Amino acid sequence: MAKHRKYKKGPWAKEEEELVKKLYPAISNLEIAGKLNRSVCSVERKTSELGLRRRQVDWSNEDIECLKKEFATTSTWEIANKLDRSLGAVRRKAFEIGLEKKRRWK
Repeated sequence: MAKHRKYKKGPWAKEEEELVKKLYPAISNLEIAGKLNRSVCSVERKTSELGLRRRQVDWSNEDIECLKKEFATTSTWEIANKLDRSLGAVRRKAFEIGLEKKRRWK
């Protein structure tokens, strides 16, 4: 039986916000979440509230090939974490190159 991780909930301490500001440009939301014992969604909300933006990184040929290979059958969230990109970035690139998800009921 899998154990569910209990994340810290509630208001963010000033120290946590400062750490997010410091780490955000350098490491993924998943890594930040692990360091703070917060969920990835919580980190994404906080970075948005703080107005933090990552500089746009060009897609490498390897990243595009990975996206093409996995998009139809892998969750967008998993792909985003694997490629260290936001959900929005993965969805935009998939749309740009004409990729679609396979329907689960087929």
